[in-house]
Amino acid sequence: MSKFFIEDGEVERLTFGDGEWVDLKLEFTQLDRDYMLQQMASAETVDVEKGGQTVKDVRVSLTMGRIALLERGIVAWSFKNDAGKPVPVNRDSVSRLRGCYREPTLEKIDALSKEAEAYVRKNS
Repeated sequence: MSKFFIEDGEVERLTFGDGEWVDLKLEFTQLDRDYMLQQMASAETVDVEKGGQTVKDVRVSLTMGRIALLERGIVAWSFKNDAGKPVPVNRDSVSRLRGCYREPTLEKIDALSKEAEAYVRKNS
């Protein structure tokens, strides 16, 4: 890991009991973090009745952003479709990932993020 910059290719492989694997980023870039934040929070203007009048109000919607974490955290994986062709890592495929792969992957992403933060604090 570079002291100052996040390098492409800094990954760790998580292997599952059935031999399947996912390669995960060791650390998220600021672009990754901005994307995930955007996916977790959105705001919209809505009309609300107040005191007999219709006024504009802003509503903020928060979600867990787990799909965004998987989308940005997974660099590659071994999964293939029924025809034996590699399944691309994209929003649609990560959203359909079975729990037996999804949950350990999210746990590993969390652990890697904590390690990266500790590294930055130590080397700053």
